[in-house]
Amino acid sequence: MSDPASWTAAEKAAFETRRRSRNKALGILLAALTLLFFGITMVRMVPPSGEVQARLQAEKPGWDGR
Repeated sequence: MSDPASWTAAEKAAFETRRRSRNKALGILLAALTLLFFGITMVRMVPPSGEVQARLQAEKPGWDGR
C-alpha cells in the first residue's frame, strides 16, 4: 500500500471502514472469551451434587466439597 499521506478521501474512508470492522470483530471475540472464562469459573465454583460428593469423599477422606 502507498504512503497514507498520499491517500485520496475514498482510500482513507475505505481504510477506516476496514479498521472499524476489524476492531468490532476483535471486540466481539474478546467479549466472547470473557464470558466463556466467567462461565467456566462459575461452573467450577458450584459444589458437586450429592452423588459426586459422596464418591469424592470416599476417594479423598476429609474432602468437604469446597
